[in-house]
Amino acid sequence: MAATEISVDINRIDRMTETMADSVSEIKSTMHLLIEGMECLDNMWDGIASMAFFRQFENDCQMLLEFCDDLQMFCECNDEASKRYLENERKLNEAVRGFNIFVF
Repeated sequence: MAATEISVDINRIDRMTETMADSVSEIKSTMHLLIEGMECLDNMWDGIASMAFFRQFENDCQMLLEFCDDLQMFCECNDEASKRYLENERKLNEAVRGFNIFVF
């Protein structure tokens, strides 16, 4: 049976997580600007079609903002996992260095 090796590039994961967190923040900021613009549009447009459009828009915005919240939670969990991985790796290295191995 062949040995399997797992390798992790923590720096790459950290960079990807940071990029994702920045993108999520940008999406949320843009969504808030879009919502403000839609409120102005709502004041200029009345009727059944207007109500249906804005109801759907609100539902879509809510779903997107909830998805952004989920992505932010994912980023926070990734950060925590990265910190734990590095801490465990440090402890393992210390433990290995602590062994006195004598070769005869």
